[in-house]
Amino acid sequence: MDHSPALWSRVQDGFYVCTAAGAFVGYVDHRAGAHHAFDQFSRAVGAFATLTDAMIAVVGARGQGVPS
Repeated sequence: MDHSPALWSRVQDGFYVCTAAGAFVGYVDHRAGAHHAFDQFSRAVGAFATLTDAMIAVVGARGQGVPS
């Protein structure tokens, strides 16, 4: 598992992407009143009340396998 620090970038209002060591980790999209977190394969990780919680979930999901 990669332990490089996560770097978050705001692409547009309510949309953030995460990279680590130059590799895509996932993203957070704010819509319908919640922050929706997605992993590097665009699989839903969950919906969260806060941006911080969503970002933590994305980083926690990195390296969890390949899409089926």
